[in-house]
Amino acid sequence: MPPRSLVQLMTVIFALGFSAVAGAVDDEFVKECVASAAKTAEHDVTIGQLREQCIKEALFAEQYPIERRAAIERKTATEPFVMTPHRPNYLLFASYNFDDYNEAPFRQQFGTDAEGFEKLESKFQISIKSSIADDVWREGDGFFVGYTMRAFWQVWENNGLSKPVRDYNHEPEFWYSYPIRWNFPGYRFSAFRVGLNHQSNGRGGTLSRSWNRYFAQFLFEKDRGILGLKLWGRIDENANSDDNPDITEYMGNFELFSVYKRSGHSFSVMLRNNLDRSKNYGAYQLDWSFPLHKRLRGYVQWFSGYGESLIDYNHRVNTLGIGIQLTDWL
Repeated sequence: MPPRSLVQLMTVIFALGFSAVAGAVDDEFVKECVASAAKTAEHDVTIGQLREQCIKEALFAEQYPIERRAAIERKTATEPFVMTPHRPNYLLFASYNFDDYNEAPFRQQFGTDAEGFEKLESKFQISIKSSIADDVWREGDGFFVGYTMRAFWQVWENNGLSKPVRDYNHEPEFWYSYPIRWNFPGYRFSAFRVGLNHQSNGRGGTLSRSWNRYFAQFLFEKDRGILGLKLWGRIDENANSDDNPDITEYMGNFELFSVYKRSGHSFSVMLRNNLDRSKNYGAYQLDWSFPLHKRLRGYVQWFSGYGESLIDYNHRVNTLGIGIQLTDWL
């Protein structure tokens, strides 16, 4: 676990973030909306009228953030020069591990003289998706494909010009999404998804990691936030070729995820666990992103537990990173 001072520091950071987002409406959204609408508005439309309409859109976005994102994605889905983001796209310039990275498989692969890893590295994620069929059985449903790549780059290493990437994680997936829109006290059950997921690091020998899963995901929304529960099961592999037979023991079989957004600031929490009292493993991740300039956002990420990278699926890490974010969840 990270030192108590780090826990206190992160608590202060998140407390300051929450205190910075007071306000009834997302002012940043309204400003961008007015500026965009003014470019195509009729000559007799006043700025006040545009602002009033944008406030209504902001209130709708706060009430139904998942539905708003889906509507925006549908508008741009057929544009030839637009790539639809799936998960957040970001670059952490500096990500520091308060523990140690897993060097054992590298030493097995390259020998005991293999160089060790620096505690400080960079981390980036690229994530995109595409709709392949819309409104199949009802309005708003559809089939999707997505791809996420996460890289852990030892860019701060001092041994020569070569800066090795410690691990790449590739994650293609396919799913069907069905809109629900059931209202409950306090929340709305917004969507149900079911699909297939593959994750691997594309390496061989003792460094190879991969697994396949089927999953179901339940999405809820309330005001300016969303809550997601994702359940999965591993697709069995041949025992002779399985690179990581115990991966579900460390990665668990579910993920709980929550996002809250206000005045341009976004906070998210991810929790993962195997629910095994005797051998309990899991992970949590805290994220805070905030406006910097136009689409560019500052980004702070704290991960603690197992499975930040596939090479570390059975090795605990505690990392704190800071960088920029290009796209967010909402």
